Amino acid sequence: MSTISRLFVALLLFSYSFASPLDYSAADAKRTDTVVEQYTHSLLSQLAEHDQPKMARNSMAWGELPVITLPYGRFRASKYVEENDVYVFKNIRFAAPPTGRARFLPPQTPKLNQTISDGSYGPQCIQSFAIQQIPELDLTGILSLGDSYGLGKYLLDALKPIILRLGQTGTVDELVEFIRPLLGPGGPLSEFPGTIGDIIEGLSGVLGLGSQEDCLFLDVYVPGKAMRKKSPPLPVLHWIYGGAYVLGSKDGLYDGFSMIERSGGNMIVVANNYRMGAWGFLSGRSAEGVNATNLGLYDQHAALQWTHNFIGLFGGDNTRVTAAGESAGAGSLQHHLVAFGGQQDPLFSQAILQSPAFQPIFDRDGLSEDTFKRFEREAGCASGGFACLASISADKFQAASDSIIKQAPPGTFAFGPASDGRLVRQTTSAEFSTGNYWKDLDSIMISHTSDEPYMFASSKINTQKALDEFQRKLLPTAEELQNALQKHFTQFRTVKDRLLDIIQGTSFSCNIRWLTQAYPHKNWVYQYSKGRGTHGSDILPMFYSRNSPLTALVGILNSDVKKMAEKLQPYLASYITTGDPNAAKRGLALLRMDKIVDSNAEYLEPLINFDDVNTIVKDRASKLSACQFWRDGEAAGTNILGYAPPGAVALTSIPNNEGDPSRSYYAKD
Repeated sequence: MSTISRLFVALLLFSYSFASPLDYSAADAKRTDTVVEQYTHSLLSQLAEHDQPKMARNSMAWGELPVITLPYGRFRASKYVEENDVYVFKNIRFAAPPTGRARFLPPQTPKLNQTISDGSYGPQCIQSFAIQQIPELDLTGILSLGDSYGLGKYLLDALKPIILRLGQTGTVDELVEFIRPLLGPGGPLSEFPGTIGDIIEGLSGVLGLGSQEDCLFLDVYVPGKAMRKKSPPLPVLHWIYGGAYVLGSKDGLYDGFSMIERSGGNMIVVANNYRMGAWGFLSGRSAEGVNATNLGLYDQHAALQWTHNFIGLFGGDNTRVTAAGESAGAGSLQHHLVAFGGQQDPLFSQAILQSPAFQPIFDRDGLSEDTFKRFEREAGCASGGFACLASISADKFQAASDSIIKQAPPGTFAFGPASDGRLVRQTTSAEFSTGNYWKDLDSIMISHTSDEPYMFASSKINTQKALDEFQRKLLPTAEELQNALQKHFTQFRTVKDRLLDIIQGTSFSCNIRWLTQAYPHKNWVYQYSKGRGTHGSDILPMFYSRNSPLTALVGILNSDVKKMAEKLQPYLASYITTGDPNAAKRGLALLRMDKIVDSNAEYLEPLINFDDVNTIVKDRASKLSACQFWRDGEAAGTNILGYAPPGAVALTSIPNNEGDPSRSYYAKD
């Protein structure tokens, strides 16, 4: 996959690059600069005054910015944005550094720090830019560029060598020379509300610098009236980003401006980092033996616990938390709903799950352990186990993680939530079907795009032999399961259709079905179809704000982003603030979003389909009969291999000729 493709996707997922903290002294008390991280600061310091960033800048003297006192430290707001009356607290530590002996531990309580943190230190978690794993990457769809794709491609093609040289030299002169005429009168970016500095500040993160193991930080966006105690406690949106469980961060795209602005300043937004790849999602019996599985999920729960414990200090209401995420973020939330067999409070009262996605990983002795052993070898620890893995450098550890991801079948990423007999007892579909999930949700919103699997279906898998090889790397090879799968394939005429069905059924749209069945009569479902309806194409409209450099920039390239934001954001903001997505439609020409009538019907309805013209449709992606097969298959695989939790064995029509379905649930002596 080309570097330009990596840049385009990275531009969506990342913004700021984090390094060591800046040294702010008491002499800075009257300054109103916005805190930026050291690497970004080194780039911006080369610019003339008129080129400095101006979007969402701090408009309050440092000494006047509020300080929040937590049991383990004090945290000053990084900036106050007057345009939307929002205080931004960047990089609040919510857990101790997961380094050294803590590399394979769940998140720990931070140690007491007497120094006031100003948000200038807060690395992203180490991640893999594994864009080569997306075989049919659709830039037009992801960025919703539509008719402006030609202009966008021209700009990115031109930026490619410049960005590469910037990453090597750290000098911005060439980039400034290229961008200046684009922003000038008559230029294609002349309507961009920012400056060269805003673009550089947004681009700095895509170079992938500054990530570290010490990364468990979160951001809080607070309306001014909440900080000034001029409102009752406000509802909270807690966002968990996606990125295939191997890449992403809380920064850049995922600021809280869009939802706060759309709600009229009536919500607080929290977003957190979590460990990814091998750092956060090792699985298999060896990892289970030292409780090193699903650490990324533990990180997320620790962040949600932080919100529950401390959001009241910011003027938030911890009884009105909406957890939201897209793709891996939504898939993570789905796992929190079944955590410990549904016995763990997920710490949110309602949720928005956009395109919940994950590969079901449940062969604990087989595929999972095999992946771990290969990771051990790649890390040079084949005979050293976890003692060795805990001692190697972060660079060596990440190189091994990258290698395993690159070895994964196309369209997959090797790591993610996995059955471990503890936090994730078995697949979510099995836990839902056996009633072992958290039932005390007030309501839930769920969505998907109209063509989720397209980007992940490799055109190189074009024969039945290639398809069989692909699915055997993903699913257990038990004879009963393979026979059922081959019979299922006969209803599809082409290999491509069979491949799309595997991806759609195991990783994407059937999750919609399980969630609607788990929470009948209190769920809303919608579909996003603008353009091709590519996976991830609904994120820009959700986070579009003229105060956010990245979304504002893409909004200049394509005015449809703003138009779709006008259609989508009112429902989301209304749901977060009132529990009803329709409360904000009064006075707006918006369709009513009704709850699903029958979660067990062949097709879920009614859904709002977001497109040029919003319509009411049936959901053909989560067809009941198709999803029942995949739930049947996951349950059969779990039972045949003996991993079903005792007392929670999911029923299946596929025979189990191997004996007790729970015989291997507990670790072998």
